[in-house]
Amino acid sequence: MPDRTTHIIQRQVFELSAASSKVNLEWEQRAAHYLHTIVKPCIEACFDELPLKGKHLVIEKLEIDLGIFATGRFEKEAYGKLKEVLGRKLQELAGAHEIMEHDQYDDHANEPGPSAQSLPATDKPSAVRLSETKAVQQILLSFLATGRFPWWHRMHGHPEFLDELFNLNWLRSLHERGKITLKETLQTSAAARIRISNHFSAEWIGGCLQLLDMKGDEGSRQLKILLPALASFPALRPLIHQYFWMMWMESAGSMQLPLLLEKTAGGRNALSLKIAELMITLCGQDTILKGHVAALRDYRDETTAWQDHAAPNAGPETQSALPERTAPLETPEHITEEAKMQEIMADIASQSTQRKSAGEKPKEEDALFVQAAGMVLLHPFLATLFRITGLWEDQQWRSAQSPFRALQLLSRLAFGETGLHEYRLVFLKILAGLDPETPIPAEPPLTEEEENACRELLQAVIHHWNALRNTSPDGLQEGFLQRDGKLLPAGGKYLLHVEPLAQDVLLSRLPWGYTVVKLPWMKQMLHVTWI
Repeated sequence: MPDRTTHIIQRQVFELSAASSKVNLEWEQRAAHYLHTIVKPCIEACFDELPLKGKHLVIEKLEIDLGIFATGRFEKEAYGKLKEVLGRKLQELAGAHEIMEHDQYDDHANEPGPSAQSLPATDKPSAVRLSETKAVQQILLSFLATGRFPWWHRMHGHPEFLDELFNLNWLRSLHERGKITLKETLQTSAAARIRISNHFSAEWIGGCLQLLDMKGDEGSRQLKILLPALASFPALRPLIHQYFWMMWMESAGSMQLPLLLEKTAGGRNALSLKIAELMITLCGQDTILKGHVAALRDYRDETTAWQDHAAPNAGPETQSALPERTAPLETPEHITEEAKMQEIMADIASQSTQRKSAGEKPKEEDALFVQAAGMVLLHPFLATLFRITGLWEDQQWRSAQSPFRALQLLSRLAFGETGLHEYRLVFLKILAGLDPETPIPAEPPLTEEEENACRELLQAVIHHWNALRNTSPDGLQEGFLQRDGKLLPAGGKYLLHVEPLAQDVLLSRLPWGYTVVKLPWMKQMLHVTWI
């Protein structure tokens, strides 16, 4: 993994106190100056001197006391004192005799990231030193478990796939226990399978699964043979990519193509029949896939019979590049397979639960740094948007998939595009009533009607917010909606702190409030601080 960032500090607290209120006031006025001219440069210098030799040192918490300074001496003496005390502490933590390699604690390898529990009991600050290989593994396991990266990793840029971040060379160098942990994660976690399927290329997935003894090369070969069946339906490629690899990982390489094409096409419909015919031809030309031909023919015949029975007088359906959701054929065998996939989707949706008990005080280490925090400004318009797009009716989501479709609409509103990596959508999950760790399945592209609804909503916001009358939708997105923020779970609510910028003076002319938000589908109230 390329070394993009030298030091990452999630949170730093700089406290000064004086014996008199007069001196306290003077220090308060100069605190920011001290922070930028003394504290930050000194911290950087201390970290630069650490003998890490290509390893990662993750420190969960470190407190130091610089003692007492004579009046007027702080600015002259603080840098040297801080460098001495902090430098000594960091050298102790980084020393081989002070800390054991996290690689030795493989019983904790399936945890999202290093923690104090993976270290021997000690009164010293908790810290973990990770090799490059182990650091990449921890980043990947954290992403598979939560859809986010650990706080000590920062993503730069927004590539189409995450292949570069997790170059397969690291997996080749990973010890056997680490490979077993990753394999078990993919076999037992539907969330992990969804995230692997939707954030990595077919080439990377095949290579990864091959290294994990999960028949990745054969999976890549079969998917490559099947993809021409979707040549006329490019919008379906993300769906078949997701469902193929999810089924492949869960069933150790066995595949039920009727179920795959039905999930891809969105039900038993004219589109699934068309794809079935193409798959029958393609499978008949391959020695291994030829075994699926009989099942595909049965599926085709049963679906044709069901359509004839359901709509005997209906004319030919117009072929579309997007799936048309229809009811499945209710045969016992089909119900079993369909129920299995629906159970997975229901399990994903059910993760939108309150994770902290009411009244529990928020902890700073639980804070999530999120993108698109400014989307909270659109809350008065969202219920109408979801109603006119058919997602919300009679005070409930129309289906278990509706919150995920709503999330794509929110992505379009915030970023002007959909299909983004999950780590960018954490706050939008909250607005859609989902838990931050809920995995996001692939969705077909937005329809023209959905695109128009999003454009009209942004225009409506600009129209009602008089201060933005000369602003374009792009300007609204870049100036306000895409703002970074910090999200803190706090019992039955969330605390959102939005990063302030100069243009925020226009918020005083916003004709609706945003400090407390509770949409009908949200389980937790959102308290917003935007100063």
